[in-house]
Amino acid sequence: MYIYQNNDWPDFRFDEKAVRPIEEQLMEMRGFLSGLMSVEDGNGSACDALVDSLCSSWEIEGISLPKAEIHSSTARRLGVLSIAAETDRRFDGIVDALFDAIQNHGPLTIERILSWQRKIVAEDPGVKKGAFRDGPAYIVSGGMKEPRIIYEAPPASEVHAMMSRFIESVNGHSCSDFALSAAAHLHFVAIHPFEDGNGRTARMISDYVLHRSAQDIPMAFVSNELLKRRREYYTVLDRTSRSDSLDITEWICWFLERLMDAYADAIARIHRSFRIRSFYARMKERDLNDRQRKFLERVLRDDWTGPLTAKKYAAIASCHVDTANRDLKKLVADGFIIKEDGGSKNTHYSIHL
Repeated sequence: MYIYQNNDWPDFRFDEKAVRPIEEQLMEMRGFLSGLMSVEDGNGSACDALVDSLCSSWEIEGISLPKAEIHSSTARRLGVLSIAAETDRRFDGIVDALFDAIQNHGPLTIERILSWQRKIVAEDPGVKKGAFRDGPAYIVSGGMKEPRIIYEAPPASEVHAMMSRFIESVNGHSCSDFALSAAAHLHFVAIHPFEDGNGRTARMISDYVLHRSAQDIPMAFVSNELLKRRREYYTVLDRTSRSDSLDITEWICWFLERLMDAYADAIARIHRSFRIRSFYARMKERDLNDRQRKFLERVLRDDWTGPLTAKKYAAIASCHVDTANRDLKKLVADGFIIKEDGGSKNTHYSIHL
């Protein structure tokens, strides 16, 4: 039995006592993040967050977006790039859909959802765009040799009525936006109204619900965390969708815990940007040569996580290894890098933010 076959569909319910503590933590984290954003140079960080969210949402479906192109289009929308900057118009539509979701706080409508799906699948040939499916929809596992149907969506003849009810529930629900973002995600995926793009559209709807009362460009997106736990994401979603119960407490708690992870990651990112800003200020105060500056800027720009060695320094700075060792010794003395434990043949360093 699928969840939509319950006679009371779609009157979801959940244990408020189980959900409330998570929502309280989310409220606290959101307030803290908002405070950090008020003193952060916002658009650059927000641009990175938006790009990561889009790329993660597509990667959940096994689709790789060109990050540089998405970044250019997003930066252009935020004014980080000049209006004359070149962007690939093929990807502007995807970015436009996300901006409409997070900045247009008007009521959700079927027309908006159709426009998002049209832009989401614009580059997918043979997919019905900007319209509900007119045939059956199945979620299949097991590959081509041994396919197994794990979910059969409602008949196409019922989709329009179900979507009208969905719109009413999103626009008129009395629960918190946190819980509603999770419930709306499940509700939409259960209907599966499109031939393709259902998951990506569902995650965009969750973004809309979460940020429809926000004044600033958001920094925290759940798609990044869903990608990290993709298998678990599909497992919990599948278990809930294939239940004969409308109690979705497990799904809401799991989804909101991933949102907590997203807030924690966003807070960590901003703290790191503060440290980087302080790091650059110290660089200006010190008498560093061009090689040292080039090396430090490269490490910071690429968010380097691996060990730093004299050989890598020499490659980046285009110098001899002996010169690299002298430069690195000076950077240790000035407090820009830390020499890690290890013998002389395995000497390596890490950035000291």
